[in-house]
Amino acid sequence: MTGGPRGTATSCERIIDLESEGIHHIMDLAGENFKGKITDYSARFFGLCEDCLKETEGNSDSSK
Repeated sequence: MTGGPRGTATSCERIIDLESEGIHHIMDLAGENFKGKITDYSARFFGLCEDCLKETEGNSDSSK
């Protein structure tokens, strides 16, 4: 794979490189139903980064 999986923080739009040793088997699984040869893949994940998550949790605590 050219680059590792990346995460995009949906609140602040920060791009985060993710470490994930266990994701590389996806290319093999996809190849089981593909008549050609898969040579690369791209994976993107979306969510809240650590800073935005802390901010969100802090806001919910203050509303109690």
